[in-house]
Amino acid sequence: MTELASLRCAAGLQAPVLTTYLDLTTAEEHVFRKGDFYVIEPGVVYAQKSAPGTEILFIKVPPGNERKRIPDAKARVLIVDQVNRLLGIIFLVAFFRLRTFLLHLSQRFCHVSDHSSQTSRLT
Repeated sequence: MTELASLRCAAGLQAPVLTTYLDLTTAEEHVFRKGDFYVIEPGVVYAQKSAPGTEILFIKVPPGNERKRIPDAKARVLIVDQVNRLLGIIFLVAFFRLRTFLLHLSQRFCHVSDHSSQTSRLT
């Protein structure tokens, strides 16, 4: 916890949590409130979660963008729903193609069967 956050806690001036950083290497979680400062060293692998509307001043040295956006739970559910719909459509298409093929095959076997029974009647 930063010194500023420690002073706030001691004074009872607890601001709401706005941002949480999780160091993925050490599994250490850092919680930040309005006015807190934090330095993330180069090469640190971390995940960040912020409250909606949070404004963060982010300065990176050297400059560059190596962040990857991870969709939240609602977006993941939406993606899973879309994938399930797509798989359902693929299954239906495959099922009807297989059904058509089997009907065609069945008709051919019936035709051969009918033809062989007619020849046996003739003899």
